[in-house]
Amino acid sequence: MASEFSVTNVERSSDGEDCKGDLPEVRSVTIQVYSDLGLAQHNPGTQGVVTDIDVNGRPGKLVEKALTKFDCAVVLELTETSRVDVFASASVTNDSCSVAQRIATAIEPDLPRS
Repeated sequence: MASEFSVTNVERSSDGEDCKGDLPEVRSVTIQVYSDLGLAQHNPGTQGVVTDIDVNGRPGKLVEKALTKFDCAVVLELTETSRVDVFASASVTNDSCSVAQRIATAIEPDLPRS
């Protein structure tokens, strides 16, 4: 996936549950697996604007303004008690949601189904 999206500076956490990197159109992207928190447990924060979405038949949420007005998250259900979050942070543009959605769509076929 890194080469498909021109991701640079890819780093994987020591536990292997998340990774992050840089994209030209956004400041950074993080993919985080939560093995003990489902879609219902996602906390969008005080300013997050949440929309229910479907990514390749998988339930999810699009969270605009996830942390700042330039951030976006796509939260995908793995099981009732697990999920994966794709978080994109832009510096001055509103490209973060389109980037997060493109990455979520690209990785979804490789995610486990309940």
